[in-house]
Amino acid sequence: INKIKEYGIKVGMWHPTTGYWMGIDPKGEVFRDYKDCLIQTLEGRYVHSPEQEKAYRFYNAFHDYLRKSGAEFIKIDNQSMSRRFFKNQAPVGQVARQFHDAMEASVGQHFDNQMINCMGMANEDMWNRSVSPISRCSDDFQPENREWFTKHILQCSYNCLVQGQFYYCDWDMWWTDDGQAEKNSILRAISGGPIYVSDTLDRSRADVLRPLILEDGRILRCDNPAMPTKDCLTQNPVNSGNVFKLQNTCNGCGIVAAFNLDDEEKKVTGTISPKDVEGIEGEEFAVYEHFSKELRIMRPDERFALQLENSNEYKLYVIVPLKEGFGMIGRTDKFISPATVTYNLAGNAELVEAGPYAYVKDGELFLLER
Repeated sequence: INKIKEYGIKVGMWHPTTGYWMGIDPKGEVFRDYKDCLIQTLEGRYVHSPEQEKAYRFYNAFHDYLRKSGAEFIKIDNQSMSRRFFKNQAPVGQVARQFHDAMEASVGQHFDNQMINCMGMANEDMWNRSVSPISRCSDDFQPENREWFTKHILQCSYNCLVQGQFYYCDWDMWWTDDGQAEKNSILRAISGGPIYVSDTLDRSRADVLRPLILEDGRILRCDNPAMPTKDCLTQNPVNSGNVFKLQNTCNGCGIVAAFNLDDEEKKVTGTISPKDVEGIEGEEFAVYEHFSKELRIMRPDERFALQLENSNEYKLYVIVPLKEGFGMIGRTDKFISPATVTYNLAGNAELVEAGPYAYVKDGELFLLER
């Protein structure tokens, strides 16, 4: 950790609720020193007690050690284990409330509440966290796997329909150099959640990461958890022949990402409209496609047709409300370009960071470099 910090990088730690994944070793020092905080499950594992005071003592000791080792944030896995590990101990809601309160109290004390909740989408987990606002919404990442990508995007986006009402959603780690790398980067950009990679050493692609961040590493983030557009909610994109779309907002603008998820690699069709995005307002919009740099000026109720030939074709639209014919697209080399723009008290647009940018004036697109 100390060596990593020499490069100006903050370090977090991952661990399961159970300490080690299979629980506490009955022959180890932790068992010896904290035996009164542990119980034996029906499977024979040793895990922390569901009682709040004992669970807190376990987490407090654990997190104190990690903090003193230099960790600054935490990711806690295997949270939806209450029904399994604490079976016959107490009602599941009571168990979940007690251990979440204990866990969050310790994380608050040692890591200033900086935590990703992981594998914790069970109802008893979602309803019983009182502080932490971030939670995973998918199975584990699998590289070099197109079928997994389809499963992943559907898990995350539909889970966000429910979990996104409670939390900002974590779409998990990913690789920047596998066959789905750019599509995965678009997902993370529109997700509204944390962004982190698990690249093999010497295989990171900076060109895949740069559209997501500023030069100092700040993430260009959307406002909310990404969710499917309304016209995608009741159709299965793997066999419906329809485009699958995700929508979000940023800085008063809309973001729509469109994908071909057909399981037979057939072409799919659909439409794009400002109405695809929940939460943006205006009488006229500039609809700008990131990769082609195509521009359309549209009223809220207008739509245009879209066709994607296969899984390697995808689109990313920025939908900007126009005021007196003007709208700022922002940095054209960043996926969430509205996040690169600020507005001063006079209402004038300014770039957060210099680089190539675009704006719309009276129906014309201006591409410039600053």
